Amino acid sequence: MNNNGYYTQPDPPMKWHKFLIYFSLWAGALFTFLSGVSYLTGRQYDGNADQVYSVFSGLKTVDMIFGIIYIAIAIFMIYVRFQLAGFKRGAPGKLISLYVIQLVAIFAYTLVVSVTIHIPWSEIFNFSIIPSLIVSIVMIFVNRYYYSKRAHLFVN
Repeated sequence: MNNNGYYTQPDPPMKWHKFLIYFSLWAGALFTFLSGVSYLTGRQYDGNADQVYSVFSGLKTVDMIFGIIYIAIAIFMIYVRFQLAGFKRGAPGKLISLYVIQLVAIFAYTLVVSVTIHIPWSEIFNFSIIPSLIVSIVMIFVNRYYYSKRAHLFVN
């Protein structure tokens, strides 16, 4: 019962929210930023970037573009983190958008690389990409459900 004599339901637990704003989004931003830097510098080729780029000349441009995209995603992660931490209106929707953007970026990179280096998409779309896709899809649904129960808290 509140001070006015009305029964109110307690706010739902916020452990997942706290995990996201205090750890997950920070860590995700760091790893995404480092991935972006890796694309920009060619480090994902383990010191063989010159050889890879000499064989697949268009790949360097693709990597540069996606390096910038991944750094932008990392910045967006930090923005979303502060929106969630401040209980800003629309913050949960921005979180869902973040996961959708990550999912699209993974698909887009795979598709563009397959076209650039003339290898079938199915050969590039391998088991190393699948966990990232699954995590993004699961996070979309988990967070949508979680924040739908807490939408009334995001009013700032």
